[in-house]
Amino acid sequence: MHEELLKDTRHWQSLRPPLSPNEEEVRIYEEQCRTSGPICLLGMTKELIHICDYMVDLTPILQNKPVVRADWGGFSELAGVIMGDGVLNLAGYDLVHRLLKKCDRLVCRVFTRKLEGMKYATHFPTSFPEAKTIIHTQKDVAMVIWDS
Repeated sequence: MHEELLKDTRHWQSLRPPLSPNEEEVRIYEEQCRTSGPICLLGMTKELIHICDYMVDLTPILQNKPVVRADWGGFSELAGVIMGDGVLNLAGYDLVHRLLKKCDRLVCRVFTRKLEGMKYATHFPTSFPEAKTIIHTQKDVAMVIWDS
């Protein structure tokens, strides 16, 4: 399934809210990214590309911003903010601790249960230890912010 997840670019590019961020959630990402240091986007969520300085993805789609071809937890670059949309639902909560070593702030939109239309998500955390802020933006969706 991992191979299918990586190559299914049509699925990832066709997502609509609530599976992709709505306007309020994009505004929260923008507010949380007002900091010093580069802004890293995990994956290539089209609604968030305008905010980031670079992206990290194993199967990048050509963009007008730099892309580091790497696993989300395995890249070496540092950032002021790392943001991800649904990444914890794909990679699991352990990713938080690996990412906090690489940034000042981590901002993730997380689904707390499987929603209709989800193909690949398998992790649905409902508690967020050590999070600075949790903002419930939609039913079963939270924006979670950690500061390192």
